[in-house]
Amino acid sequence: YVGDADVGENVNFGCGCSTANYDGLNKSRTNIGSHAFIGSNSCLVSPVTVEDNAYVGAGSTITETVPSYSLSLARARQTNKENWVISRGRVRNQRVNP
Repeated sequence: YVGDADVGENVNFGCGCSTANYDGLNKSRTNIGSHAFIGSNSCLVSPVTVEDNAYVGAGSTITETVPSYSLSLARARQTNKENWVISRGRVRNQRVNP
């Protein structure tokens, strides 16, 4: 989904990308420069600018300007919480007593 955005020439949007342009009160714009690359499943939270020839890594949530010729990665490192499902009693279709 691309809402309220100005997009330059020859921009690549990977699948699942979106521009989040509404905060519940105001709509803002996203600016994407020419020859930018937006990786799959990324979200650009406006107001934000991705400058010419900038790259956004897949799965990133971008809230600040991405300078020209830069790669922006904005995603949390994966952490696995061992036995979290059991400790919370959330095993599907059965109750578990921790």
